[in-house]
Amino acid sequence: MGHGCSGVIPPTVEVLVTQFPFGDFVDVLDLGCGHGGWGGRVCEFRPHWSTWGVEADARHQTPLWECYREVVVADLRQWVPQCVSIGRTFDLGLAFEVLEHLSREDGEALLPLLPQVAPRWLLSTPDRFFQVVGEADQEAHPFDVHRSVWAEADFTSRGWQVLRPPQAEDWNALGWPMWFCAWPATWDLSAVKCVRTER
Repeated sequence: MGHGCSGVIPPTVEVLVTQFPFGDFVDVLDLGCGHGGWGGRVCEFRPHWSTWGVEADARHQTPLWECYREVVVADLRQWVPQCVSIGRTFDLGLAFEVLEHLSREDGEALLPLLPQVAPRWLLSTPDRFFQVVGEADQEAHPFDVHRSVWAEADFTSRGWQVLRPPQAEDWNALGWPMWFCAWPATWDLSAVKCVRTER
């Protein structure tokens, strides 16, 4: 799940890792890391950080996976609860373009578990429903199928902050507006500017 590096993420990973000192050593979890675009950017800017990936579809593997300390090929619906049960934690979690690939039921079960795995999260998901996988290919690529759509209240009611509402000018390279959220709501990200990136 997840398709790696998109064209617009406010705040971008570059801004995040350059503006916020999380310490000399940070474990970053890239949940649904896809092809590895975001983890690759973290490794580029903070090579001393330890970045871990989880991806359900091994066919998404690219050379960017080599940037990670480890990429676990697993269904996050089982992997995240296992982390909670054994007390495995990270310092920062990324879940970019992941939630829409889960059913509402699975997504609602996942969201309260994320803060138990990492105290800080950045998350993005489209603000409207559409399908990226043709009907004929959905059985062969089940983890790429869009299964749900989420509204701002879905996040704010659960203690997330919405960094910026979707704006028409902030369409990413794939062509759709996104919600950008952070956990917890008390995490002060006011100094981080929304930045458009060209990839």
